[in-house]
Amino acid sequence: MFAPAPSPTIIIMNVINESVRVRGRWPYRVAAAVWTIIAAAALLGLALPTAPGPLLLGLAISAYSFNLYLLVPALLGGLLLWRAWRTGRRRWSGVAGALTILLVLGAAVPSVLLWRTAAANAVALSLPAYFTGPDGGTAAPSATETYATVDGVALKVDVWQPGGTAGPRPAMIYVFGGGWVSGDRAQMPAYFQWLTSQGLTVFAVDYRLSTAGDPGWEKAPGDVKCAVGWVRANAARHGVDPDRIVLGGNSAGANLATLVAYTAGDDAVPASCAVGDTSVRAVVEFYGPTDLTTAHRDTKSTDARGMIETYLGGTPGAVPDRYRRNSPVTYVRPGLPPTLILQGEHDSVVPAGQATDLAARLDAAGVPNTVLTLPATEHSFDGLYGGFATQISRPVLTRFLDQHVK
Repeated sequence: MFAPAPSPTIIIMNVINESVRVRGRWPYRVAAAVWTIIAAAALLGLALPTAPGPLLLGLAISAYSFNLYLLVPALLGGLLLWRAWRTGRRRWSGVAGALTILLVLGAAVPSVLLWRTAAANAVALSLPAYFTGPDGGTAAPSATETYATVDGVALKVDVWQPGGTAGPRPAMIYVFGGGWVSGDRAQMPAYFQWLTSQGLTVFAVDYRLSTAGDPGWEKAPGDVKCAVGWVRANAARHGVDPDRIVLGGNSAGANLATLVAYTAGDDAVPASCAVGDTSVRAVVEFYGPTDLTTAHRDTKSTDARGMIETYLGGTPGAVPDRYRRNSPVTYVRPGLPPTLILQGEHDSVVPAGQATDLAARLDAAGVPNTVLTLPATEHSFDGLYGGFATQISRPVLTRFLDQHVK
């Protein structure tokens, strides 16, 4: 006997139910696809051996700078894994499980390494402070002045004054980074506020940038040396002790700061304006290239290599004298100011060997120096003001200043 045919109503209801069931899969599928892309991108940033281009470089820097934030996609991955397992999607659940585990490791391993480094340097880390975000400072400088006008360009300096401290005070002249082709003096406001809380007056200086048709290998260091001379000449007006000035910077700014400090009184790197004494008490350099020839050769970033060429007007083979002239290691000798070197071990832009090579040369010359290499840390780590690497670097910097400047 034949079973009775289903009624048209039952057929229609079955079609509707199946349609709803199929459509209900799409939000899950879209979420799974988006999550997979995000997870793969984050893990790619952690694993990249090179950073050929701004997108991949930014991915690498972000993955290391914000590694604890990887716990968010890891949590979402756990939810997707649970859903996949419940619905019998065994193949997808294997992929989701593997990516989730890697995300957890990507968040945990760098953090554990940095906690160990913090303990070794007697620094207490704060988990809540980690999530304060990038350096966005809220205060404005106390004053902005023109320290020189060169070839019709007014070169500015922002002055950040500490409150409630009587002079004469120590000071830091800070030189911004940006590959000698970008950036400005307002780059690190939260750091400047923190430095003023330590009793320092901060002078954040501009300098002329390089373009493809106008390399700045003479202009930029000349401008910074001019700024140092201006600060010394105007120290009394700003309540600063001219004999307790530290010169610091990050990335390209660190290169300029170290170069200018090591060539005080040396006509090989002349100031771009008429100044007197340009000597400083100490140097603080955050992940700066110290040997431009080897930095050009060893950097993982094609963008960084291009910036060096733009700044110097060619490759090491084309203009070797410029590479030597603008490399701080060229001028290492006894009697240089004490130097603090802060460097990420996983820097895609400035190889960590730049820091250790400079430290070894300073040791050989008998120059006091402190080098702090931070594991699982990328370029521009201090841009995340609450990041563990930044939390470690601040007390180390304070101790260095207490020992050599204050």
